[in-house]
Amino acid sequence: MAGCVAMPDPPPRPEDLSALAAQYDRPSATLPVDLVQRLIDEGRRRSELGDLLNRLRFVRTAISDTSIGLHQNGNADDFLLQGVINARVPCPGDGPEPTTDGEVNGLLRLQLGVEDSRLRRGFSGSAERCRLLAVSPSAPDQRVLVSATMVGDLGADLGIGNTMPGDILLKLTDVTGSLTGETGTIDLSEHAYHFRLVRGDALEVLFDPASLGLPDLGTVVFALRADGSYVLRESRGEWVCGGGGEACVLR
Repeated sequence: MAGCVAMPDPPPRPEDLSALAAQYDRPSATLPVDLVQRLIDEGRRRSELGDLLNRLRFVRTAISDTSIGLHQNGNADDFLLQGVINARVPCPGDGPEPTTDGEVNGLLRLQLGVEDSRLRRGFSGSAERCRLLAVSPSAPDQRVLVSATMVGDLGADLGIGNTMPGDILLKLTDVTGSLTGETGTIDLSEHAYHFRLVRGDALEVLFDPASLGLPDLGTVVFALRADGSYVLRESRGEWVCGGGGEACVLR
């Protein structure tokens, strides 16, 4: 009979983002139509950093690869797994072709807790001088350099061997970095920044119109889709604004 092995402790739980995730699911504002376009413009501004990271998908890929690799190498179907995974992923770089040179391109570090053969929904990590190339079909390529401390939420615990769930909420703090393109360099520094990566490579940003000096209307979610279209979600539904000066419509 095989002997018993003491189970290692998983890491301390990071900041709990479940309440923030619930706000993304249920924004509370009821908006007058005359404020919708202004709030959409603000949502587009606030989504810029998240959109850059979402296009590169490196956080999602890192967690999926870790889950699948642990299942393939650890016989998770035969043993109960518990402990901590420290994943280190080289950033792809800002050249025309991705590389795996972490010393040049920087690193993404993730700490994932494992309990009862499942990845815990909450995780932590950091981006360390991570160099990225942001490629968009509608704009010139842009080079990104970013460092940040990170906590995240998968929405639910993830079974070992499973690929990523649809939504990942990320909160970045102490963000420093730059975005360089044809028009010059933009400072990306933020004290704190959060966004949610959702199914279909879309991106969501939650904010409060009161932060813009507007009345306290509640919270809204700006959703940027993979095709470049966008909506503003509030408590009653989604505002869609057409081009050519067409009025915004609540659906």
